[in-house]
Amino acid sequence: MGKQGYNDNVIESLRKKYNDNVIERKSNLKDRALKVDNIADHLVSKFQAPGSRNFFCKCAWNLSEDEIWTAYEQAHGPKIKAPLKYFITVCQIKMAH
Repeated sequence: MGKQGYNDNVIESLRKKYNDNVIERKSNLKDRALKVDNIADHLVSKFQAPGSRNFFCKCAWNLSEDEIWTAYEQAHGPKIKAPLKYFITVCQIKMAH
């Protein structure tokens, strides 16, 4: 009988740890989703391209902020005639790797 109580405690402990991990992951995903939305909204505002929001979300989900804003700065270089097209191309190349 003593072993049964021990096993119940171990199972309950594991169940609690699992539930805590699931809750933490959900919280992290929510935080990340909010960050992705903020970056995408900022890019929509900067490029004046609401039709590209889904692509911007994809970029924010798959690329680091540094990569995104570096691509943004490059897209606004003096020799770039189509900044949005350049930005999209750079991001697509980065996401392909």
